[in-house]
Amino acid sequence: MKQQTSKTAVMAAKRSSPAQGFAKTVLQAALSLAALAAASAQAASVQLQSPSALQVGQAIDLQLQVSNAFEQKSADEELLYFGFKLDYDHSRLKFSGFEVAAGWDDDSGFLGADEFGGSHFPGLANQAQALLSLANLRFELLSEGPAEIKLYSAAGNLSHGLGYAISEVQAFSLNPTLQISAAVPEPTTAYLGVLGLLLLAGQQRRRSQAAL
Repeated sequence: MKQQTSKTAVMAAKRSSPAQGFAKTVLQAALSLAALAAASAQAASVQLQSPSALQVGQAIDLQLQVSNAFEQKSADEELLYFGFKLDYDHSRLKFSGFEVAAGWDDDSGFLGADEFGGSHFPGLANQAQALLSLANLRFELLSEGPAEIKLYSAAGNLSHGLGYAISEVQAFSLNPTLQISAAVPEPTTAYLGVLGLLLLAGQQRRRSQAAL
């Protein structure tokens, strides 16, 4: 009787194991998604702000900013530096300058070609700032059409990304596309052009009448 009871218990355990395995898989997946969501919520967001209207011939400043730089970080955390590598569409854009925001030191001279960055020593203290300005990038708009810009942290380069005093360096990558439209003539220029055509037409008419 005991042997039969033991066999029944083993068979019941075998039948329940697939269900338990499935439940365990679902639980692990849920925990992984929760961890991913938490990591996303904690990550600072780096962004590049541009003017709304872009036309050929303009010189524009793109503002490099970071939102929620201290989200989910300790009260004594500090932001020490930022850095990135720059790439862009040379056929439509001309890079003309990099300027760090107030309070930052420009470290670009210590970095490699097409690399830019700044540092803040002592570090920028955690005051739960919602938005921080890092730098301005200045471009001249050369031709009409879409123009890609890429700012990114090169793998293995410890001078790139957002560098904190306590937390690990946070890499970032931005790849916005600027939509550049054709230059619109100024009203005065257009008016003078029409006036010139009218004067030429008047002169030709008077010459024709004089010939008759």
